[in-house]
Amino acid sequence: MTHRDADRLALLALGEPDPAAESHLVYCPDCTAELAALREVVTSARSGPRPEELQAPPDQVWKRISAELELKPGRRIRRDFLLVLAACLVGVLAGVGVVSLADRPDVRTLSRAALEPLPGKPAHGAAEVQRTGSGLRLSVTVDDLPRVAGFYEVWLLDRAAGRLISVGGLPASGRAAFALPAGLDLAEFPVVDVSLEPYDGDPAHSKNSFARGTLPG
Repeated sequence: MTHRDADRLALLALGEPDPAAESHLVYCPDCTAELAALREVVTSARSGPRPEELQAPPDQVWKRISAELELKPGRRIRRDFLLVLAACLVGVLAGVGVVSLADRPDVRTLSRAALEPLPGKPAHGAAEVQRTGSGLRLSVTVDDLPRVAGFYEVWLLDRAAGRLISVGGLPASGRAAFALPAGLDLAEFPVVDVSLEPYDGDPAHSKNSFARGTLPG
């Protein structure tokens, strides 16, 4: 299977539509998990301090970064390395209060639910539906997920668990935020489900759920 390149996944994580990439994600758990991790980075960056709260960094900060990376004028750097560097700088700069890549959106929590373990499973956590400047977002936190073969996926189910929508892959940290499709009626799909999925290329639910909870309303 040909995977989507890093540029297209990064744009999806930033909220840019890409129908071809989105169709690919339905059948590719690897790219789905990678997109979830990128969205987690974007969410962390956007929830950082506002530009007016930040101060310019001292010169030695940039000198240390340059020395560490051994950068020289005119040196050619591969694109994928620049992508990694950009992601690292988001974390470094947010930590020292240097720069903000985007204004922090106004976030309002609309509903939340506890995610309870399914019988015989250790996982538990919480889910929140939030309204941001760009639409609705589902934030999921799950603790005690065992490290086993496969990957974890977040779903929205109807109350009878007969219809379901894949929200995206859950990274190993157990924490992620997912932009919800415009027009999605959460009253029809109020159940948040976290399942363990095998790497078998089958986009259907494995029926191996670890945690589940129902959003009120």
